[in-house]
Amino acid sequence: MMDPQPLPLRVMLATANPRKVAEILQIWKDYPLQAEPFSALGDWPDAPETGTTYLENALQKAKYYYDIAKRPCVADDSGIEVAALDWGPGVYTKRFTPPGMAQAQRLQYMLRHLRDCSTPEQRRARFRCAAVAYGFTDEPLTAEGVLEGYIAFEPVGEGGFGYDPIFCLNGQSQTLAEVVGDYKNSVSHRGQAMRSLAEKLLATVPHL
Repeated sequence: MMDPQPLPLRVMLATANPRKVAEILQIWKDYPLQAEPFSALGDWPDAPETGTTYLENALQKAKYYYDIAKRPCVADDSGIEVAALDWGPGVYTKRFTPPGMAQAQRLQYMLRHLRDCSTPEQRRARFRCAAVAYGFTDEPLTAEGVLEGYIAFEPVGEGGFGYDPIFCLNGQSQTLAEVVGDYKNSVSHRGQAMRSLAEKLLATVPHL
């Protein structure tokens, strides 16, 4: 008699961003995880993000939604760090641009800050992500990912979200918004963090 296949581990994603949800589901497509966004449970306020590190913010979000739903949650926090901005805005990425700016305006706002930087070396940047699984085990499980690159000179590409259209991998001219799908997920900061977290979850939490 064949051994029964393990049932998927149910995971609630503590985010209302549909593009982030789609990206995480794609990253996890080969893992036995049954993920659903928090928005499937209704319309809830955004979680506070007052931490001074990505990990603090991710944990804050996961705990916030866990307390509401009483279900284990996975949350992440990420940001862009630019050498010419003293490796900011970092954990304050969401508050870097003035309130009310559209996506295209946010990209141009960043580019204006780098108008005197004429080479990829002067425009060095990196994406960083911290992910947390809360409520599955006595202590939260955590994982991190970092993607090195540089800021492009103009936005290119329609894929991805956030600063993807102006972020290039080192040694490449394409932006992350142009290299979507499996390749992006294989190298991205969120891909690194979410794969590591998935492996920790599956190795730690019973799901037979």
